[in-house]
Amino acid sequence: MLEKSATVVRVVLVARMSISMFDLLVISRQGLMFLRVNSKAQLRVPVDRLLPLLPPVLHEGILASRYYAQGSSSLVIQADESRKQPANKETCFRKLTQLIVDEYKRAVPGETTADQKKKVEKLQHAENESRLKTKKLHASKKQSRSKGNMD
Repeated sequence: MLEKSATVVRVVLVARMSISMFDLLVISRQGLMFLRVNSKAQLRVPVDRLLPLLPPVLHEGILASRYYAQGSSSLVIQADESRKQPANKETCFRKLTQLIVDEYKRAVPGETTADQKKKVEKLQHAENESRLKTKKLHASKKQSRSKGNMD
């Protein structure tokens, strides 16, 4: 049984999803037959539909990802970690979301941390103190010269 591709809106993405399930007949050791379902989920996202939704700075990283299939010009993400198909679908979407988030973190510089801000403030303060000290020393040097000439 093969489900048709459907358009799915998820985490600000429009993705085309094709889920394939195959029924396999398996014979157990006792000779009994039972139906076994392979619930592998496969998410296909055509890059021409995905890239317009993402900032241009992310395009290069998305096209260089391990999920990119050059032949079909799409991202192909698969999951068969669970025996339940809905769980595998969620895993596919989670992988896609994680790919975009990771690429965003790599391409876009992050916020400055509070520790880094404090460190910069301390350095600026120390530099200012040093500058003022040098300025006072220079002023006192000039003042001592002018006092010497008056005597």
